[in-house]
Amino acid sequence: MAVTPEDIQEELKLRQLQMTNRMLLAVMAKVAALQPCFDSHGYSEDDVFLITVYLCSLIATVNGADGRIRSQSGPSGASRSFHYLSIGDRWKSLVNLLKGVDPFGCTDELVPKNPEKKANCGIWVSPGAGNEPVAQ
Repeated sequence: MAVTPEDIQEELKLRQLQMTNRMLLAVMAKVAALQPCFDSHGYSEDDVFLITVYLCSLIATVNGADGRIRSQSGPSGASRSFHYLSIGDRWKSLVNLLKGVDPFGCTDELVPKNPEKKANCGIWVSPGAGNEPVAQ
């Protein structure tokens, strides 16, 4: 069962995510290039299908907006309510799905980093040994 762009766009729509066709085709090409790894570990066509869909969903999640429509009303009293999930929670959920069908890590290099992981940095300034401040 070969994955098509339409299959992925359908999944993205269900998850209220978007990805341009150009981006979608680029991700699909990257996944297709991993076929030797999939073959060497005995992945089925269904596994590769799921891997492609999950990876595209993951990338769309990281690149997308946080708000997802929960409900929408009719034209006379237009209203929308949004459901906000942590992007990190959605990232973890999709990574766990992906790891379930890719236990050998063929796609590890394509998985975007957790967008909620923040780098910590500190700077300490010291006059150094033997460089005591001079009193004036």
